[in-house]
Amino acid sequence: MEKKKIKKVIDCGYIKRVSPILIMSLMHFFSVEKGDFDVRMVYDGSKSGLNEAIWAPWFALPTVTEMSRTVLLGYWCADNDYGEMFLNFPLHEELQKYCGVDLSQIFDDQMRSEDGPAVGVWTRNAMGLRPSPYASVQGSLRAKQMVLGDPKDEKNPYQWEWVCGNLPGDEDYDPTFPWIAKIRRDGQVASDVQIYVDDCRITASSQELAWLAASGMAKVCAWLGLQDAARKRREPSTEPGAWAGAVLVADKMGVYKLVSDVRWEKAQYKICWFASYAGLCDPSETEDAHEKKDRLACPAGYLPHKMAESFRGFLVYVSQTYGAMVPYLKGIHLTLDSWRPERDEDGGWKFTSTFETKCETEEKEKPPRFVKMVPRFREDLAVFLEFVDREFPLKVPVRPTGAAVVNYMFGDASGSGFGVSLWVAGEGTIYTTHGSWDEKTSSKSSNYRELYNLVIKIEELVRNDTI
Repeated sequence: MEKKKIKKVIDCGYIKRVSPILIMSLMHFFSVEKGDFDVRMVYDGSKSGLNEAIWAPWFALPTVTEMSRTVLLGYWCADNDYGEMFLNFPLHEELQKYCGVDLSQIFDDQMRSEDGPAVGVWTRNAMGLRPSPYASVQGSLRAKQMVLGDPKDEKNPYQWEWVCGNLPGDEDYDPTFPWIAKIRRDGQVASDVQIYVDDCRITASSQELAWLAASGMAKVCAWLGLQDAARKRREPSTEPGAWAGAVLVADKMGVYKLVSDVRWEKAQYKICWFASYAGLCDPSETEDAHEKKDRLACPAGYLPHKMAESFRGFLVYVSQTYGAMVPYLKGIHLTLDSWRPERDEDGGWKFTSTFETKCETEEKEKPPRFVKMVPRFREDLAVFLEFVDREFPLKVPVRPTGAAVVNYMFGDASGSGFGVSLWVAGEGTIYTTHGSWDEKTSSKSSNYRELYNLVIKIEELVRNDTI
């Protein structure tokens, strides 16, 4: 299977045969399983030291939050997909000589040349090369600007006439509408496309527009030489499948976000795994051999660091859809760092720690196999268990479907005091509440007091049927 994969990239010209004397360094490569009957090739630029010698900047990727800004009730979504995402984009010529591939190790002497063992160089962004994600996403975003085309062209499915701002505080602010949107001449929110690496999600106000926008994108990409994976394309729908780890539903009842059934089941499993170490539930019978080995060796009140770190990464990914999860991830975060020497009993930094000390411990120390749970770990996992205690994924509204009145509330907690104000849009009165914390609450963190300050006021408004 490895031979087949490598021969394909050679035939496509992604790896070019060259003389060994032109190669400055080689990239290690290996395969990982892809399903039951396939492998994915990974070309590692770390072992040769190449990745340490090159740099790539941080860059953002869109999430379901950005995509939902272009979706209203009854809107349609379609999906396009890049084929061989990284390999669509050329690798800089100056870098190619450092990205050699030893072909003789897998093809034996079949490809041996007069100059010696058969070698090649990457001509495209290789998987495992540090700047490949950045360079490829940058290239796809440049292509996106060409896909969107001229906004004034009436035949352009991505046509828009003006940008509408709908911000909190505006006299005519409407919570049911996105904060900012491109508006078509017919008054609808314009068609748009969000690209998460190689997954392209197109949104439009009608099925016909969604088809035209998806078709237009495929044609422009093909003209640019970028592969459009037609086999992965999805028909326009108001209930499309997952994109960037989330599912967006835009039916007549409203616009909702949720995760797929598969991700929901994985989240349930990983949360139960954490909770079982806290004694909140029984270990799963589906644990693999490695997980069972860790559990047998793990002392009471501790977690296996490596597995916990991996599971945390998945939960952070899910929290992009369910933002309410974020505060309760803190118990996991603090537990994973509880082994650091400059941490207190609750897992936070000691008051005596300086910035320089923190940086030194972050860089030099390596985590142990097992880490001690912090006090709040159990409480946070109890909330997570309640959150996932349902068979199907929770649907969260992106925006309200209707609004009678807009309320603005501001609060702050400073030192031993607190204050909160409430203004109902259109009224001339601002309602205020202020006071001092009791001794128990004063000892809590500023983050706790600032949030608790707002919670108290909201609960009061609910009791008085104000909201």
